[in-house]
Amino acid sequence: MMKKYGMTVTAALFMIAVSSCNKTKVNSERFIKTGDWKVTELSINGVNEEELPTWEIDDCDVYDESCFGEWKNDEGGHAEFVWQFREKANAFEISHQDSGEHEHEHADEEAAEQAYSFSGVYEVVEKSKKTMKFQSMSTIGNNGSSVKITIEKLE
Repeated sequence: MMKKYGMTVTAALFMIAVSSCNKTKVNSERFIKTGDWKVTELSINGVNEEELPTWEIDDCDVYDESCFGEWKNDEGGHAEFVWQFREKANAFEISHQDSGEHEHEHADEEAAEQAYSFSGVYEVVEKSKKTMKFQSMSTIGNNGSSVKITIEKLE
């Protein structure tokens, strides 16, 4: 009886461990396979940015490589960033990437500044097929301020 109970507990713990790893993978795959995302909220202490970007997410294997995306603004500017889900998909990190090897147009510089400023580790507040919400108090350009990002899937 005790041996059977021990096996049941071991099996249950194994299932919990596997499902928590799968949450990160499921959310990463949902994010990378569903196309472009429109940022509908990009706020600092409750004040939304005037220019809201879209994110174009590149296809990637979350276990073999860094996952990249483009931060695009309405003027045609874009900046590259790396993203990842962590901590059983309860944290989301974005990090602006710039090689500095080429000149940027003004619109590109604006996108890069915004992507850099909002780079950081975010708590995942909501995650669904069409909407994701993130919040942070420790972004590069807004450390100590309440930063929120809401993204919605573009059809």
